[in-house]
Amino acid sequence: AGVLSSSVLWLRYAPDELQRNRVRANALATTLLCADFLAREGSFEFNVDVDALTDVEDAVASQGECLACHAALDPLASFFGGFTWKSEILDRERYVRWSDHLADKAAGVQRPAYYGVPADDLSGLGQLVAADPRFARCGAERFYRGVVGAAPDPATLGTLTEGWVADGMV
Repeated sequence: AGVLSSSVLWLRYAPDELQRNRVRANALATTLLCADFLAREGSFEFNVDVDALTDVEDAVASQGECLACHAALDPLASFFGGFTWKSEILDRERYVRWSDHLADKAAGVQRPAYYGVPADDLSGLGQLVAADPRFARCGAERFYRGVVGAAPDPATLGTLTEGWVADGMV
C-alpha cells in the first residue's frame, strides 16, 4: 500500500470529529489525483439543522446535492478507519499505528470503495489509485509546477503524462 499505509501521513491529516475520515479521503484525492472534493463546482441549499448531527448525516446519505460528492468521498474515507488520531492522552506508540479495533468500528459506516470500485484494503486502494489515469496526470502536473513554477499547458501535460506512463513511473 506504500505511503497509504503510513500512520505518520494520516497524523498529518487528522480525521473529522466523527472519525468519518473524510478529511483523509479528500487529502488522498487532492494530493494524488489533483481532484479536491472541496473545489468541485456546484451550489445547493443545506435545509437541515447543521447543529443536529443526525440531520447532517442523514442529508449526506440522502440529499442529491450532498450525494454528488459523498457517494465517492465516504466509501473512500472508509479505507482509513483503522488509523488513530493524535491524542493528548495516548502515548506516541499507541497513536502512531493502525488499530484493528477502529477499523472494525468504521467498517459499519460504508464499505470501502474507490469511486465506485470496491476494494478490501489499503493495498487494493493503492492498486486502484495507480491504475487511475488522474494519478499519472496529477504527478506529471505537480512535477512540472515544481520545476518550472507554473502550470503546464494541456499539450505539455499530455506529453509528460504519456511519458510517465511509458517509462513506468506509475
